[in-house]
Amino acid sequence: MNLDFMQTPEFKAARDLFIAKYNDQGRSYCTCVGFFDKNSGWVEDRNPQCHIGPHSPGTSEDGGYYDEDDEWVDDEDAGRVSAPLVIFSGFQEYNNTTDEKPDLFEFWFNYQKNHPIIGAGVLNEDWKDAYDNGWMFRTDLNYNTVCCSVFFTRWPSEFSGACRAMKLLVEAGCQPDMAFLVSTVMTSDDKGNLIEQVQNSHMPCQSHLYGDFPYNFLSHKDIGKDKGTYRSKHTYTSINGVFCSTPQYHYGGIKDITKGDGAKIVRALRSVNSTAWVQGADIFYTKEQHEKEMSRKGVSLMIQTAQLPDAVKALNAVREEILNG
Repeated sequence: MNLDFMQTPEFKAARDLFIAKYNDQGRSYCTCVGFFDKNSGWVEDRNPQCHIGPHSPGTSEDGGYYDEDDEWVDDEDAGRVSAPLVIFSGFQEYNNTTDEKPDLFEFWFNYQKNHPIIGAGVLNEDWKDAYDNGWMFRTDLNYNTVCCSVFFTRWPSEFSGACRAMKLLVEAGCQPDMAFLVSTVMTSDDKGNLIEQVQNSHMPCQSHLYGDFPYNFLSHKDIGKDKGTYRSKHTYTSINGVFCSTPQYHYGGIKDITKGDGAKIVRALRSVNSTAWVQGADIFYTKEQHEKEMSRKGVSLMIQTAQLPDAVKALNAVREEILNG
């Protein structure tokens, strides 16, 4: 897609309107969305909850549309919904300290921007621009992949504890994609320990460590079967299906992840410390003792700060095992 339009007064005006909306709305909402449309310039999304906005970006002036082959069709009387060229997306307030916000955001931006799938649509050149003015995404890529990428931008704010856990692992030497997978089931405390917390709802990866999600994510394999660009479809149908062939929601604990590559990752975490449970339960109990401990309220897996190097070693080894079959 030719991006010369980003230098036009119309685009700059649209972004200014988005930034004004973003600042006026405040960051107590989950997100803030808007669009730059080929027909009418700025198109506002009025739903501040979640990222439902890209599912139905609203109407624009007539003038034309992108067809199923992503070719532009002039049609003054089309009455079609918008033909967005850019998705603008903000983020909610962080649930962490003021000093940590830009640090976490910079870490995440650099990870996502350089990712071959979830970063392919990012138009911001640097983290500070995205932090101050919101993210921008191109729309000439697969519609589910683009929207999945937009969902991922919420990791450092809505899931700041998980993002912090990922950052701690990466700084200790963990491969970043593996560190992200771990952060879907672990958070971090203010002492730098990792504690079990399965993230759920509002996520771009509801399958967590289930099915083929770990393998496809680690191998940078987009397996989405639905075809079409966002600017021709202007919707999404399966965010979770970008990396998982059998997408499912998971609201249990890591004790329920007992099969496939996800179970290998869980075993690597558990192998670090024979007393890895917060309340002192030995993870190498008999099956009956283990189930009893897991049923206790408040018992969860913890990796202490001093154990991060061992955890990283185990996780990197498991990544190689997963990728090499």
